[in-house]
Amino acid sequence: MSLTQDKETPSLLINAPGIYRHVLLLIIYAVLCSACTKSPSMPLSVGANNWIGYQPLYIARELGYLDNKSIKLVELNSSTDIMQELRAGQLHAAALTMDETLTMLEEGLDLQVIMVIDISAGGDALVAKPGYEQIKDLTGKSIAVEYTAVGAVLLEAALNSANMALADIETVPCEFYQHIDCYSSADAVVTFEPNKTKLVERGGIVLFDSSSIIGRIIDVLVVRTEVMPIYAPVIEELVDGYFKGLQAFTLNTSQVYPILQDRTGLTKEELELSYKGILMPARSRNIELFKSNELQEQTLSLLDIMLERELLKKPVDITTLFNSDYVAG
Repeated sequence: MSLTQDKETPSLLINAPGIYRHVLLLIIYAVLCSACTKSPSMPLSVGANNWIGYQPLYIARELGYLDNKSIKLVELNSSTDIMQELRAGQLHAAALTMDETLTMLEEGLDLQVIMVIDISAGGDALVAKPGYEQIKDLTGKSIAVEYTAVGAVLLEAALNSANMALADIETVPCEFYQHIDCYSSADAVVTFEPNKTKLVERGGIVLFDSSSIIGRIIDVLVVRTEVMPIYAPVIEELVDGYFKGLQAFTLNTSQVYPILQDRTGLTKEELELSYKGILMPARSRNIELFKSNELQEQTLSLLDIMLERELLKKPVDITTLFNSDYVAG
């Protein structure tokens, strides 16, 4: 609207008969509203892989807690694929580990963490073939690992626990969906559930897991900041649906476990064992994590570790990273 139109509009309204004045007001209101508000033209696209901590998202979809018309879950093979889709603008939101989120921030993506999905407490692990009884035994041997920050963090922690460095081993690139195959060809693999349990059943030896570094590997739900004003109601639906899926997982295992078995290929007993390795905070615990600054403190500690080990090239600003509005309801 031009400055001239702004000046003329009041006179049009004043001189118009009552009914026409009313119509003019409605037209002006509609124009103004269309100029200042937007509605989503496509579903909210949410990327995730098949990590067991993300399953409440899929449970929510299967049980009808998420509207497929407004929310599209995009299941990808690995965190690497998820990060690539975020970079390309193909995803509005994603389930990522905190260190992957920091990597995205360093690259210039403007993201906000709106929910903690899970905290690894043994679910991520270094699994070796039989015959390797301690990490030192892997000196000069090949370790398959996905080239993402989470793989690097777990591997670095494992090596440090044995006073070893990356130079003491040979690393082999391995995507999540290849972990079983990589285990066959390498001496050890950095992996996570459900593959960890599958490998242990094949005789794999867990030499190190995330129970030794609780708080360092955290999975979160992130949203691109620029889409939040447009998708705010949909994001709220996503978070509400997730917590309904988590509640069903907790309280109604007879309904949920067939879904999980089909998705992961694990038996009920294997699933129960796998889920012992992660903490999945409910809404109330999420609120505590955000409001108590516990989440910020853990992230700052992780940031220091990543900088020290050159997993990040420069510090990133996390002052606006955390948004508790959606978990607070």
